[in-house]
Amino acid sequence: MSEKILSQIISEVLNIRKQRKSKYGDSWKLLGLEGNFYMIKSKFIRLEILHFSKDKKYESEEDVLKDIVNYCLFQLAMIKEKKNDYKVI
Repeated sequence: MSEKILSQIISEVLNIRKQRKSKYGDSWKLLGLEGNFYMIKSKFIRLEILHFSKDKKYESEEDVLKDIVNYCLFQLAMIKEKKNDYKVI
């Protein structure tokens, strides 16, 4: 796998985060660690359904994977915030 592809994916994921932050702010923080874990789990369930479904008109597997990456980043940020006692921006 090339670094160029990984860089492109990371850039796309961060752009999605910026777009959603302008719409929703930091509402993901309200869920806390357990709530965010549930969001990751629900995205994995959605990914499985999409993978085995012939009807893919709502969102792509790629979109769901990017959402999972963002939720994982949120989870890591909350863990780091809790561990180091500082606020995630």
